[in-house]
Amino acid sequence: MLHAITFDLWNTLIANRFYGNQRLDYLIDFLHDNSFKVSWDELKEKYNRVLEKHRTTEKKFGIIHFQLEDRLIELFTSLNLDITPMLLKKIIVDLEDIMMLDPPPLMDNVKETIEYLSKDFKLGLISDTGITPGRVLRKVLEKHEILRYFQTTVFSNETGYLKPSNVMFETALKELGIKSPNALHIGDLLQTDIKGAKDYGMKAIWISYDRIPLETNSKIQITPDFIISNIQEIIPIVEKLNKKNVK
Repeated sequence: MLHAITFDLWNTLIANRFYGNQRLDYLIDFLHDNSFKVSWDELKEKYNRVLEKHRTTEKKFGIIHFQLEDRLIELFTSLNLDITPMLLKKIIVDLEDIMMLDPPPLMDNVKETIEYLSKDFKLGLISDTGITPGRVLRKVLEKHEILRYFQTTVFSNETGYLKPSNVMFETALKELGIKSPNALHIGDLLQTDIKGAKDYGMKAIWISYDRIPLETNSKIQITPDFIISNIQEIIPIVEKLNKKNVK
């Protein structure tokens, strides 16, 4: 019997949006306002180099989340800038909050689908984060009036791990009080959402947006239990699953 449904965030509930230029604009203005001499081109080159280094390391080790503080310390060290702990703390908060100036929109049909499912299932969110942490992403969900439907929200910056780590799925289901065979996860990435859910014993729905259903460059074949192209298609699937189990 299905009792809980967990969701990925980016490109499942919320459309992915990039804030790199806004963050660079903030950084260059902040540094100049505080009498640090650095050019736009140098800042951009070092900033992108640090981000790419950490992305590569995350891919290599698979499940370790790098905190923004670590990235900034490495960035400022590479620029030979002596940033005080107080200034660093302000920069971190300001960079994290930039998303709230122009929050990303919900994907189509998300709000009504979440509201409908919340009547019969416990709902959870399991999301990797980049620079924007769970603290801010909860505000985005609240702004879109869907945060109240989730009994748990799990973010990688708070657990220290990325999907497909079992830690992410275990944390969510423990907080929901549900065992993995009675839970289903939906997400748009095979290597993180679907693999992580299946490895933890959950059912998994891949929201494909009509992409090719298998990642040909993957060494491991990852097979979701169901494939959909729109989030509304979850409803008949979960209703059928529970009706089948009742019989």
